[in-house]
Amino acid sequence: VPSDCLSTETDEHGVCYSNRRIVSVDKEMFKNKEYIVKDGIEQIDDDVFESCMNIEHITLPVSLRKIGANVFHRCDSLQELILPENVSDIGECLCEHSKKLKRVVLPDKIKHIKIASFYCCDSLEEVKLPAELRTLSDNVFACTPALKHLELPDTLFWIGGECFWKVVIEELKIPKHTRIADDAFLESNVKIEY
Repeated sequence: VPSDCLSTETDEHGVCYSNRRIVSVDKEMFKNKEYIVKDGIEQIDDDVFESCMNIEHITLPVSLRKIGANVFHRCDSLQELILPENVSDIGECLCEHSKKLKRVVLPDKIKHIKIASFYCCDSLEEVKLPAELRTLSDNVFACTPALKHLELPDTLFWIGGECFWKVVIEELKIPKHTRIADDAFLESNVKIEY
């Protein structure tokens, strides 16, 4: 048995904590609209809040450093996600198919936004990208029809395939040195400036 599984604690909402991590959530038990992750947590493991349909708002502690893949995937009621300043790593498909997500704030320590992080977030209107972001992977903002404005940082080096698939952005200024996959803007209506 791995040492991080020896000491676990499950709160009254079905959230299982183990050695500064959230390792799982009992989906049958977790019916919260709001949830505050306890102080001292440094990591949320893959899939933890996936398909928690009722959660509208989650408060994350400043101690948080890493968020796994699919953590908020299909959280259909989640409206806003503000990641604390110490988060430096987020997994792929972070909020994929979170239909009511309107606003996302990402801290400056994040250098890479992984595959499909905000794919099919139908209501996504506002995203604050990290100041030193290096890559936007494939499908990051694909099928986000409400996203009309986005400010890309000068540090951006790569925009991946279908990153902006089926997106309508009124104006997108891309740094001159940024490399772009051939299909990054497939079936999109984006006014691009360099």
